[in-house]
Amino acid sequence: MQIIPECERPGIVLDVVNCPDQLDLADVPSVEVRIENRSTLTLASTEPNPLNISYFWIQPDGSRIEGLRTQLTSPIQPNSAANVRLTVKSPSVTGNLVLRVALVQEHVFWFSDPPVGHFVDRNVEVRRERWWNSPDEAPIFGDIDQLNHRKFASLLSFEGGNRPLLVAIETVNACNFDCIFCPYSSAKRKKGVMPLDLFEMALDQYAAIGGGSLSLTPKLGDVFLDRFLIERFHLIRQRAAITDVSFTTNASLFQMLDDDEFAFIMSQLRGLHISLYGLDSEEHNLITRRNMFDRVIDNVRRAVDAAGDTGKIRLGLRLLRERSPEFLKEWVEKTFGRRIPFTWTVEYTNWLNAVDTSKPLPLDGRWIQLTGSRDQCFLPMLSSYILVNGDVTFCPCVDYGEASDLHLGNITENPLAEIYKSEKVRHLWKKLPSVCESCTFYQPLTNIALPMYAGVFDDPRTIFGG
Repeated sequence: MQIIPECERPGIVLDVVNCPDQLDLADVPSVEVRIENRSTLTLASTEPNPLNISYFWIQPDGSRIEGLRTQLTSPIQPNSAANVRLTVKSPSVTGNLVLRVALVQEHVFWFSDPPVGHFVDRNVEVRRERWWNSPDEAPIFGDIDQLNHRKFASLLSFEGGNRPLLVAIETVNACNFDCIFCPYSSAKRKKGVMPLDLFEMALDQYAAIGGGSLSLTPKLGDVFLDRFLIERFHLIRQRAAITDVSFTTNASLFQMLDDDEFAFIMSQLRGLHISLYGLDSEEHNLITRRNMFDRVIDNVRRAVDAAGDTGKIRLGLRLLRERSPEFLKEWVEKTFGRRIPFTWTVEYTNWLNAVDTSKPLPLDGRWIQLTGSRDQCFLPMLSSYILVNGDVTFCPCVDYGEASDLHLGNITENPLAEIYKSEKVRHLWKKLPSVCESCTFYQPLTNIALPMYAGVFDDPRTIFGG
């Protein structure tokens, strides 16, 4: 609409009809306002200067946090009124705050400012109500504000226990690559394929603690070496508690499936994360110690074609040469004929000290170095693993030797629900074992407050990779 003349502004009156006087940080506030139009103008949220409703959260120290805009759902004619429900985001702080609601004509003025000075204040007590049952003990990671909201109760707990955001089931632990930054060749675990009856047991036990997202990414291996892969997806479909499935692959073994089988797998996946080793044959061979680059590229194209515009495909570029983001973006689009989300790195972890990082990586590749303190890590909150033999690990990082402080038990001996109620798990929630002190994959729990991790609760794959 056009700029409202100063003489008409006093005739536009706002009032708050409904507003909570108490609010939890996890809540979405329900606020309703009424606008009376006593002017001669028709009020509307239209260009060039829309009339919108907004608000400020005013903290006890007087500082203000500007809020979201709410548009008028329909024009308000002269000498009429309308009620509007506001879109309000909870503040990020607790205490006795003031919610100040006011009209704003975009790019022109706020009604709350002089000379009009019209706004409505409501006092709101903002609290943080923790979601766990016991008031005496924080169940997972202590007093990390982001985890104390009620909305996380269904994500991080089940009746009588606490759980990670998702569970990964390793159905095979064999691989056809031998990457220079991977401990596959030195891993001591017996190679094998998870029997279907053990897989069904794992699915049912996961469902019993609430289910949710499922990953089929092996710790060390490639899921397409699993000869029961098609059957496993049919078993997953029979469990409504398993909401979605994803996995990571090196994309060298898609030939194991015919077109119909491959299309079926793609139709069942929420996401397919492809680890792409190198951008040319030389770099690929140097990393994987295999000569499969052309096959991998053809297979990625096959997956991209099968996925269409569903957004299921994501690439993780594992490189030994530094390239600019612009170069990588152009390479992906040119190679695969479309834009595909990707991440990239030339830095690699020590896999819980399972690889010898005293030997430098070739070219621009480098090992991630140890950092500071070892307070609680958020990777165990993100995922646990059920390994190919039924062993359960507390963390996606696993000791590749024969024993580990991170092993929790075996689902053939104790159900997953019992394992996650155990004294060992309660102790690990509180304090990392000494084996974690040398891990360069360590991610401080406090990092979940960073913007780069903001989506982890909606989609753990943003960090876990599938």
